[in-house]
Amino acid sequence: MVEKGERVREDWGLIPASLEDARMLHRISLTVLAALALSCAATPPAITGRVVEEDFVSATVGDTYQLVVRLPPGYDDSSDVYPVLVQLDALQSGGQFNITAGHASELASEGAIPEIIVVGVGGGDRFRDFTVDGVEAFLRFLREELLPHVDATYRTDAAAGRALFGHSLGGFFSLYTLLSTGAEASPPFTAFVAADPSLTEGDVRLLSLEDELSASTTELPRRLYFPIARYNGAVQRLYFDELSDRLDANYTGLDLRAEVLETDHGGAVDPSYADGLRFVFGGVP
Repeated sequence: MVEKGERVREDWGLIPASLEDARMLHRISLTVLAALALSCAATPPAITGRVVEEDFVSATVGDTYQLVVRLPPGYDDSSDVYPVLVQLDALQSGGQFNITAGHASELASEGAIPEIIVVGVGGGDRFRDFTVDGVEAFLRFLREELLPHVDATYRTDAAAGRALFGHSLGGFFSLYTLLSTGAEASPPFTAFVAADPSLTEGDVRLLSLEDELSASTTELPRRLYFPIARYNGAVQRLYFDELSDRLDANYTGLDLRAEVLETDHGGAVDPSYADGLRFVFGGVP
């Protein structure tokens, strides 16, 4: 891994003629890379505990989502409450729910993190929900429909806060949620993993949100793990540098780990979620 602070500035290849060209090329590449990740993903650790599946109809978005919930071992025989992790793109890129829930199971069995409830959200239209035109409605769905349902159905630990994990477009949505709710005293999520996020899908929106947030507060009591893949283009790296520099400079209370992974876009999924679990729940710096 290369720490963000080293600021490696090598040749990342040809720069597209315009940001619009960059966004189009990046969107095409995301579709191809997601397919490659699905075919090449390593087998994640086995999931322990119990897995519950259900369809959830969102009145806010007007769509149906597939929920996959991992409950810890012994859940049915105790009255314990558990922190909650919401995993976006649950069925995407080799089954992101399986990856995160598998690593959560293994790390909890080793005592590296506490037992947690993992809520995977799949289905819907990710190019609608996780890009500029649809993010507001999808965040309302999570805040007003999904999280109340999870809290009412399962024994969740509200005091522990909630984590939001996403990769690619889901990583962009994680950053959007962090910035758009950063000034709230009781936000829907307090910890985030934005794994190799698709920054070119909403770069201007994210930077504008950061401008608004830094103008309203310098306190940001959140945790953010923000890794990007080295082999994912020059434009992606430029936006990563800009946004991570701003987050590092403008806020107190933000526990930020931003770094460059020696892999490509699809290869960033597994290590980002494993390290993200350690960072968010295990206190690993």
